[in-house]
Amino acid sequence: MTRIRIRPERLVVRFRAITRAAFCVILFGCAAATSAAAIDEALVERLDLSTRAFRELMASPDTEVPSALLRQAEAVVIFPRTINAAWGIGGQYGKGVALRRDPKSGKWSSPAFYTLGGITIGPQIGGQAIDIVLVVVNAKGLDSLLKSKSTLGADAGVAVGPAGRNVAATTDLRLKSEIYSYSRAKGLYIGLSLKGAVVAPDNSANADYYGSEKSAADILLKTVGPHSKHDAALLRELRRHTSTGSWLPLTVTALAVALVAVAYAKSRAKR
Repeated sequence: MTRIRIRPERLVVRFRAITRAAFCVILFGCAAATSAAAIDEALVERLDLSTRAFRELMASPDTEVPSALLRQAEAVVIFPRTINAAWGIGGQYGKGVALRRDPKSGKWSSPAFYTLGGITIGPQIGGQAIDIVLVVVNAKGLDSLLKSKSTLGADAGVAVGPAGRNVAATTDLRLKSEIYSYSRAKGLYIGLSLKGAVVAPDNSANADYYGSEKSAADILLKTVGPHSKHDAALLRELRRHTSTGSWLPLTVTALAVALVAVAYAKSRAKR
């Protein structure tokens, strides 16, 4: 039987090579995890800011989106703390999220990340951070949102939305535009014009958040998995303002039937 001899110095070299390779793998893994954590934190913050922007808009009787308009929305897009510059002819840049509402079930999709940019023409508030909410009210507006980029006022009609609890969203109003915009600066409703602004999916953010390449259409129109804990607060706010309350009469009826059944059973037992 032939014995294989391995010199000690060769064992040392091999051990050092294996150790270096393992160290590089660990170092690379730590760097990747740190980078992913930083990206996730930024996206979570975007969701939190979007939730706050929508909640504050709906909290004031003078600025909230009329319930009749919001309940028939195809989608809602929120851009918190959008940077606005200039007066008369201004420019916006912001990052936000979009969620689609299923018209049949009333359920909201997972959030897709979006950006807002471009030139707008109209009355502006210069040098302020502005919260912007877009309410998409029909299929044409939703289709424009699913494009690689959509120019508001060209690909889909956009108009300053009616605000306040006492304003009714009439049929005529819904037919005039595909998208209605709401904007607030320092707590005041300012009716910012968004014609000419460009809305586009934030593909890199969507890939980071969902862990794989997913288009905005995949996220908004298809099931991408259970909702994350990070978007739970935003979903609660949207559901709170779009619930029709149609379950209440059914619940009361079911409760009444149950009470009658219990009373009948007791009466039968006493006989």
